[in-house]
Amino acid sequence: MTSDIQEERPLNGLNLVCADDEPIALTILAEILTAAGAIVRTAKNGAQAIELIHKHPTDAVLLDIQMPVMDGLTAIQILRGEGFDKQIIAVTAASKHEAQAILDSGADEYISKPVLAADLVAIIHQGRIA
Repeated sequence: MTSDIQEERPLNGLNLVCADDEPIALTILAEILTAAGAIVRTAKNGAQAIELIHKHPTDAVLLDIQMPVMDGLTAIQILRGEGFDKQIIAVTAASKHEAQAILDSGADEYISKPVLAADLVAIIHQGRIA
């Protein structure tokens, strides 16, 4: 994490839900976003993410695509089907061909792993002001 992100806090006050089945990846995402000023709730799969979204105000969602119980693509389709109109970002190691399928499923954007802090914050910040 850079001190620029911590000083600017461009995501100040945003309520985010992050889902990833890999504990280290989830911790890294949460630390990056918290340092940028966001309030972060974490989930281990898409089903838990949807549950959090139903219970708490949510400004944006970050979903790993490959998770057990419910993968990110299924979660995206369910959320969009329910009328969720906030920013959804897929976090993936997908190829460009797979990335297009992710966007076609209803994601607003995707970011490739390994995630760079500045890129992640910029994508969410741009979606916030769009």
